[in-house]
Amino acid sequence: ARNNLGIALLRRGVAEMATGRDPSESLEMALSSFAEAVEINPNYAYAHTNIGFVHHVRARYAFFNGDDPTSAIIAARAAFANGTAINPGIAWSFPEQAQVELLEARWAMRTGRSPAVALDRADRTVARALELNRHSPEAWLAAAQAELQRARWGVDRGRPAFEAIGSGLDHAEAALALNPGSAEARLVRAALLFERAASSGPGARRERIAAGAEALLDEAVSVNPFLDNDAAEIRARARSFSADR
Repeated sequence: ARNNLGIALLRRGVAEMATGRDPSESLEMALSSFAEAVEINPNYAYAHTNIGFVHHVRARYAFFNGDDPTSAIIAARAAFANGTAINPGIAWSFPEQAQVELLEARWAMRTGRSPAVALDRADRTVARALELNRHSPEAWLAAAQAELQRARWGVDRGRPAFEAIGSGLDHAEAALALNPGSAEARLVRAALLFERAASSGPGARRERIAAGAEALLDEAVSVNPFLDNDAAEIRARARSFSADR
């Protein structure tokens, strides 16, 4: 019962964050419910992993508000580790764990540090997710997002990123094949195409790639309007390419 209540509160917090509201109270209440579930049964693996979900949402909220998400990332990682130590077969938790590592990678890049260590952890977590379930669109999406961060890190430093871009696009296509309605997979595919355009140099080919990416962004937002802020961030990066290169 406490775990189920926690799930409802967690979902409320996620919805609050998606609509621009502060999810902190809902997340704290969810955390308390999951903690009570663990107190009743310390071996309740799902309650541990749900604590990881709460801390991940807290980390995302901090990140998107410009605050340091590190403490929430560490807490999320520890909670997921507790859950999977009890039950290593919780397949659906591994893509979420990968998202935690991807958030750390983005924070590292935002603060001028290499994302390599976090991306390597994300890769290992994705590999475990796919070992448990090759047909997980969330795992393929996380794989694509990891390559997107690698590509951005390379592009921003003037290094070739074609391999990361190509792999990322393949992974995004795999996610879409498994879940054709995925707005998130369209979004990451669009972001990767913008990186390909930036790596292609000026000219008609670059403009064609960018136009295709723009169309995908529009599709993603039409499927899920809550991705509008993410799309705006991608468009801002694309505009910076036009201004700087």
